[in-house]
Amino acid sequence: MMRRPFAQTEPVFGSVAGLGLERRMGFIRKVYAAFLGSIFMLVAGVVSVLRVPGIGSFVANAFWVVVVAEFVALGAVLMLRNRTGLGFAAFGAFSLLTGLTTGLLVAQYLAMGQG
Repeated sequence: MMRRPFAQTEPVFGSVAGLGLERRMGFIRKVYAAFLGSIFMLVAGVVSVLRVPGIGSFVANAFWVVVVAEFVALGAVLMLRNRTGLGFAAFGAFSLLTGLTTGLLVAQYLAMGQG
């Protein structure tokens, strides 16, 4: 018989594993909804850099400002993670700013003919 050294026999205090099935499923739905929302915000940032006139040049000219704002938004996500509304707003801002910087990189690849 092979031992599983990392298998836990009882749930960790405060974890979702200790909840009932219905509450666990609700938690999983919320996580997937937040993930899907962040993907939508990221895609919105990429598309706005590629398609909306002026946004791409703004992000290119203020690249380091956008990157610093992205890290500030990440810090806000970490600080506000227990405050539902503000935490989601910070997470959305972080996702959008990540989309803007990613959109600039995608635009560079497209400009080089690699897309």
